[in-house]
Amino acid sequence: MFESQLESVRNMPSTKILFALLLCSLIFIGLFLPSLIGALKLLIGHISVIGGGSTPYTPLEILLFWISVAGIILSFLIHPYGAYLMRDYISQLTSSAALQTLIFVMFAGFQLALIASAYGVALAKKQLAIQQQIKAGRAHQEIVTMLDNANIDVIAKDARVIADDGRFVLAEVTFEIKNVPLSLPRYEMNIHDIGQAEQFFTGFVRGSNYSIPNPALRVTSRGGKWVFYDIFSKQTVSDDAQNVKLQFEFSRVKAPGDEMPETITPRLGIWARDDKLYYRDYLFFYKPIPVKFERLRN
Repeated sequence: MFESQLESVRNMPSTKILFALLLCSLIFIGLFLPSLIGALKLLIGHISVIGGGSTPYTPLEILLFWISVAGIILSFLIHPYGAYLMRDYISQLTSSAALQTLIFVMFAGFQLALIASAYGVALAKKQLAIQQQIKAGRAHQEIVTMLDNANIDVIAKDARVIADDGRFVLAEVTFEIKNVPLSLPRYEMNIHDIGQAEQFFTGFVRGSNYSIPNPALRVTSRGGKWVFYDIFSKQTVSDDAQNVKLQFEFSRVKAPGDEMPETITPRLGIWARDDKLYYRDYLFFYKPIPVKFERLRN
């Protein structure tokens, strides 16, 4: 009994029409999209950035372009042809000539509804993305305002020379970082420069000891205090913002062999990473501060 009912549903004109509409829509999408993408790629690929106009097409590209155009035109004939094949089933649905005409036109023009739906979805996604960008931009500006008003300061103290061969120096400096709001989820810190320009250089200047890389820290608010992690070693450097002890190397470029830098430039900021925590980069402390190095006594 169930099988007979199922068979009667399958043989209903409305079922056949809906199935034909679905099949035509799938064929339309499968032909229209590749043809449109192919034609647009060829057009965009030959737009001249300098001076306008377009660059020459090869014979093969001309052939592919017109094949794509033909595919687009043919795709718009699929639903009208499907409606023509379904005309007898449409006439079985209703005896009203007006309704038959309406169903036929709706079937024949269904590709326009598909395009309009796709455009509506794309437009909605674009508007959602714009709203998200606006929201993220406002949140970022709130963070920037908070940091600008926080009177953040960095002090270098207890600076000492561990090793010095006249050109390369291994040093240790303790930093005190003041007034960074704990409501900030995370920031990053490194030593960007040291001493006068062209006199000293800091960075991976020698790589003589990979266990003591020049510091690059990720600083996270946890338990009401700042915790400083080394980005490379993944180890905790300090959990006290008033006592952040860093070892790093720098070299003398033009400075005499016994001269030491009198300033150091820590850089504190937020960076837009893959985790989307921040919307844009922003440096909230980036300036030279005084430092006085002391040599270890033997």
